[in-house]
Amino acid sequence: MAQYAASLTIPASTLESNKVETTLVVHEPFISGYEVFFPPGCAGLAYVAIFVNGKQFAPADGSADRYFHGEGSKLWTGKIRLTPGATETIITVYGYNDDDTYSHTPIISINTDLA
Repeated sequence: MAQYAASLTIPASTLESNKVETTLVVHEPFISGYEVFFPPGCAGLAYVAIFVNGKQFAPADGSADRYFHGEGSKLWTGKIRLTPGATETIITVYGYNDDDTYSHTPIISINTDLA
């Protein structure tokens, strides 16, 4: 099992149409869980979505909420198979910020597994 983590600093007044991103490259074939942590002060104004190889992964594609937001953690566990046969998978985290005064830095952790 491996754990990958990234922080995504989102400047104040970052529009969804001009969202920021960070990328993780994972080498294991399964995601076994993830966590999105919104530090105190985010007040539901910072938004984050996770994509795997260009397709929205979390929140689930097609869900009413296209982005996580809040204050505290959003946690998911359960095994998801990534691209079969791939030696690496690109995970991109996108974010925007409705706060007109403060930047916010959500932290994303992804756990992977070999089987």
